[in-house]
Amino acid sequence: MQNMKNVLIIRYPIYPVQGGIAHSLIKFIKYLPNNGWHPIVLTLATNKELTPSTKKAISNHLLTLYRSPLVNPIKSLIDTFFYSKVHSDFPKHQTNKYVHRLIFNLRNWFMIPDALIWWIPFAIHTSITIAKKHDVDIIYTRAPRYSCHIVAEMIKKRLKIPWVADFRDPWLKNPCISYPTPFHRQLNAYLEKKTIISADKVMVGSEPLKRDFMERYPNEPPDKFLVITAGFDTEDFKDITIRKKRKKHKITITHTGTLIGDRNPITFLKALKSLINNNPKIKDELKVLFVGKSYLDIKSMVSNLELDDCVEILPEVSRKKSLQYQLESDILLIIQGIEKALTYPEKIFEYMATGKPILVLDSEDSIIIDLLKRTNSGVFANINDVGEITMILENLYKKIKTGSMSRPDQKIISRYDFRQLTRQLADVFNEVSS
Repeated sequence: MQNMKNVLIIRYPIYPVQGGIAHSLIKFIKYLPNNGWHPIVLTLATNKELTPSTKKAISNHLLTLYRSPLVNPIKSLIDTFFYSKVHSDFPKHQTNKYVHRLIFNLRNWFMIPDALIWWIPFAIHTSITIAKKHDVDIIYTRAPRYSCHIVAEMIKKRLKIPWVADFRDPWLKNPCISYPTPFHRQLNAYLEKKTIISADKVMVGSEPLKRDFMERYPNEPPDKFLVITAGFDTEDFKDITIRKKRKKHKITITHTGTLIGDRNPITFLKALKSLINNNPKIKDELKVLFVGKSYLDIKSMVSNLELDDCVEILPEVSRKKSLQYQLESDILLIIQGIEKALTYPEKIFEYMATGKPILVLDSEDSIIIDLLKRTNSGVFANINDVGEITMILENLYKKIKTGSMSRPDQKIISRYDFRQLTRQLADVFNEVSS
């Protein structure tokens, strides 16, 4: 486009889904044209869901979208074998279970660094075509989906185009990745190192992740690493209708998003039970909502603790509906894993934008504590300490009842508006491409 520089963004997925994946990327894409950058996005051919805002951006020529195919030979082989050879011997649901388990195991062994490995040659070919057609000024890739970094490294080497590699999550130290053997870990370590060395800038989502990279790559210049966090978009909260509260309104605590692994609400539920035992009338004045996908049997936890009357479990909902639940709540809950995290959960910025107090359950040295303190957005409790959670719940309950909750610092919170964050990203692009 005239008077705009072109950035090639390589990423899958790019569109926000109900669980919030790629939420921050689509916001960067939304606001980059306001900062002099035309986003040209390359994604997977199967990633076809378009949001209304994305369709509008494409029609207004503020976004150019390309899709490249993926052929996964291992998955195709497994599907063919199972569904043609053993389908008659197993019920369909059991066949699917065995297929998914086998695919998962083979993926860890052969799909390095991730399942997009088979997309790499197609993405490289398409990226070269795009770069030459649009005279691309810079390449921008985001992880997870570390294969996108490998594609960019190849393109940079071939066409000498500057490259910004963004790590929303760690690579080698990602707690969600398990390596089958030391060899697999070493190979991923090599690929991570190659990315760090080759990229012109390495962008991360938190100061701890930046420090980790700087300590492990001391030969790289310190100014190569920079932090741009996730954030929130005030426009997302427009046109959301807040339902009128009932006369006998219950204090509502809401958790939105996925619960999996050690992101487990059991200590919170035990603390809630303890709070009710200490003050039975609270049971009729408090409501807890878990909204979203769960890989844990929360229903059994709730039933075993006899909390069915005050805890409601709701399925995954649309993003707009999720924001509505947040705005209608009195307290917003975040449950982090026991293992120390190097990045922020994206929803904490969304939570902060609501102005509602946030209760975070995490380990003692959580990176979220400093963010809560700086913005005065909420309180923290050790996820393993039922007594501490009980005490903090009681304190929050009393403050909500008396209207004595302190207000968050909106001036600091406004720094995490995606308009501000995208301006920072555009400044990085301008520096690298100059």
